[in-house]
Amino acid sequence: MMIDTPDELLKFFIYIAPSFIERWNSDDNYNIEDNGDFTFCGVCNEFAHFFIDQSQFRRSPTTIKIEPDWQENIDVGKMVELFDFIEHSLTHSNTLLANSLKSCFLEDIAQTAAGEYARSFMGEKSLNFFSQWHRDIRH
Repeated sequence: MMIDTPDELLKFFIYIAPSFIERWNSDDNYNIEDNGDFTFCGVCNEFAHFFIDQSQFRRSPTTIKIEPDWQENIDVGKMVELFDFIEHSLTHSNTLLANSLKSCFLEDIAQTAAGEYARSFMGEKSLNFFSQWHRDIRH
């Protein structure tokens, strides 16, 4: 799958997690400019926070939430698809998308229960980058 615009990336993330559209359209989303424009990094950042807030991580000792707004879990098949896309994009996409996936998604989920869970879905390039920011939080 080739993603060329931030709008295409947003649509892909909504395909992976349909309820992400609610988070994206919420008043709490500061990644959309007043004129409606948004960037690859903004989409990745907002999706990272959605990803971290999956309800399966609610009871993790590393999760600190002031006002929980838990999201539905992403199923295993979609997790595989998501991280296959990320791995492919780190090598075969434009630099802006690849850098956004690294700095605004993988880096943002590091040091979280969601990031720890995601490790098993990551390919070599994703995991190498992610591991620079993440330590095993189970210990």
